[in-house]
Amino acid sequence: MMRFRNPYVDRWLMGISLSAVGLAFSACASTQTAARRPTDRPIRAESSAAESRSSSSPAETRVASSSKNSSRAELGRRVAQAVTPAETTAQIESEILKTDAVMEPVPVSRKKNHVEIPIETNERVKEWINYFTVRDRERFQRFIDRGATYRPAIAKILRDNDVPSDLYYLAMIESGFSLNARSHASAVGAWQFIRGTGDRYGLMQNAYVDERRDILHSTQAAATYLKRLHAAFQSWYLALAAYNSGEGRILSAILNGGSRDFWELVENRALPEETRHYVPKFLAAVIIGRNPEKYGFQVPRVRPHPEVEAVEVPGGVRLYDIASKSGVSYEMLRQVNPHLIRAMTPPQVSNYSIWVPRPDFAKVAFIRKDLPQLRIRVRTIAAVKPVVKQKIVTTRSSRLTATDSMPNVKFHRVKNGEGLSDIATRYNTSIGKLKRLNALSSSKIYAGQRLKLH
Repeated sequence: MMRFRNPYVDRWLMGISLSAVGLAFSACASTQTAARRPTDRPIRAESSAAESRSSSSPAETRVASSSKNSSRAELGRRVAQAVTPAETTAQIESEILKTDAVMEPVPVSRKKNHVEIPIETNERVKEWINYFTVRDRERFQRFIDRGATYRPAIAKILRDNDVPSDLYYLAMIESGFSLNARSHASAVGAWQFIRGTGDRYGLMQNAYVDERRDILHSTQAAATYLKRLHAAFQSWYLALAAYNSGEGRILSAILNGGSRDFWELVENRALPEETRHYVPKFLAAVIIGRNPEKYGFQVPRVRPHPEVEAVEVPGGVRLYDIASKSGVSYEMLRQVNPHLIRAMTPPQVSNYSIWVPRPDFAKVAFIRKDLPQLRIRVRTIAAVKPVVKQKIVTTRSSRLTATDSMPNVKFHRVKNGEGLSDIATRYNTSIGKLKRLNALSSSKIYAGQRLKLH
């Protein structure tokens, strides 16, 4: 999860490099490797809010389970053999390079500037490998399955931004690739952007749209942000740590810890606990993800996320109306536009680009001229909710309304002075349920508004 950065750090990222920090610590650079404990020295490895969120070490979260001890012990032995194979360093590095060639093909023209994430193993990384392959096995398999749908699209965006495609696994440990994931700090989406950082990287967020939930927009924002972090810190490990806990906190850790080596900062406890586990957790996910069968995971065969094109349409138009007018599947439009919270384009803007499956691009482009007459005025939008296979009848005059509702659905018309708590008490429900049913981002309601009750 990302933390909001302060203006000083933002200015530092924009123009001030870490060269001054490098000069300050150049005297201690030669002692950093020797100071690291032998048991934690990195060795080249073989080749979740959200479900995957976990700030504690696996060793700190163990729970006894006598019925599964034997099977887990057997899995543990298999994992230990996989993590520490009897191979030479040259053989291990050779296998990694072969995997790199498949996972991260880089044209010769770009190799000079392209910097890979170093894949290292130590006791911390092995502990997370054991955690994912033994204790959290079923959930990690779900992450693999869910991510397979988005992997081609994510990999393309990462390549286009000249950042390593292994960053795909960052979304895995952030959210398990759940587009609706929300953390305790209100970080949202696959890449877990908080509101402030999302705004800075161009992700629109309001009552009608939250582009943090869009896998394409959010991946582009994450790639831009991570590339900027790497340019500032000149280290992928520190960039990942800053993505987790904020640039200012990492800069303070460098200054206070007297080192720019991530593992040294971990050793000196200069980083927050969650961040100390964040990079090892990421590396474990990369190592398993590069060779899932070796660790006993299944490689799913799923249909990838549809290839899409952006089509500019008027603001305040429902996807259902676009689908009906163009002949494109409404369910498909909903699938490729999960960020449109109310299944309509935001009415605050004149035009908004929606994603359309590439084969259907021409259909939507052809009917764009007819869409302005389908716009719904802001004062009537409160009554409009996402629809699923229902007949919509609208009156289009000087005042546009949506009048039909689904059968067996009860509504309440808000009266002067009423609040959500009053309505929840009256109908024996909760404020949270009312907000979910009516896609309310806050508890603010107004007289005359129609609220769905169940």
